[in-house]
Amino acid sequence: MKGKPEVMEVLTEMLKEELGAISQYFLHSEMCDNWGYTRLSEFIKKQAIGEMKHAEIIIERILFLEGLPNMGDLPRLNIGKDVKQQLEND
Repeated sequence: MKGKPEVMEVLTEMLKEELGAISQYFLHSEMCDNWGYTRLSEFIKKQAIGEMKHAEIIIERILFLEGLPNMGDLPRLNIGKDVKQQLEND
């Protein structure tokens, strides 16, 4: 089933935001782990995994609608220099 261009555009933008969230959460998780905040790191990593599941649903829909997901277009990431800033950015 061929997707309408406006639907494909929205799905592509949604995927872009999900992929950005995955990257940001994953980096913040690794930074927290490096600083010794293991429990916080694990919590943030679970958020990244949740975003991956959202991205998977969007990718499946794009493919169903005969589109090709753009996996390379990411939004600007807001990386926190400390935990407080990370939580504000996420």
